[in-house]
Amino acid sequence: MYRGIVVVGLCLLVLQGCATKHYGRVGTVTEFERQAMTCREIALEQARVSGFRQQIDQESQFDARSILAFLGDFGIGNALERNAATENASARAAALQALSAQRGCVSQTVAARAAQPEMAPAPQPGRYSATVEALAQRDMCMPVGHALVTGTSQAGDTYQVNCMGGMTREYACAGQSCGVAR
Repeated sequence: MYRGIVVVGLCLLVLQGCATKHYGRVGTVTEFERQAMTCREIALEQARVSGFRQQIDQESQFDARSILAFLGDFGIGNALERNAATENASARAAALQALSAQRGCVSQTVAARAAQPEMAPAPQPGRYSATVEALAQRDMCMPVGHALVTGTSQAGDTYQVNCMGGMTREYACAGQSCGVAR
């Protein structure tokens, strides 16, 4: 009996180590790149960084590794890894943007941005964020950050709560009543 518990415990420990998601990194802009890159190459690199950011968003969706990571470290490792990868991508994007402006590639950069789909504004906390966060806690979700408004209509607002462990929950608020979104 004791041996079985030890074996199960060791298996869970090994699985938890594999549960943390790894997003990778993009390199910083080197001095050689600063000197050698043309406007076209800068625009291609900006597109690559944008693709990397989309990959981070796709991989950070809830899956079995999120459950194992939550059991191992309450999902903190996944959140830290995602933040580090996002910061890394943002730093490279900023360096490429500065290099683009320095080279006078602004018109080409604007054209490259026009080819990308227009993104909606970033979600912001809303009037009922505190209420939605309390509902999420009641539903066994430990909120990470604030509940954010993801949609507004005449019927009410839709909120999204990011939970520890990589899970997300959606709630709808109509009038002064909030509940799980259907």
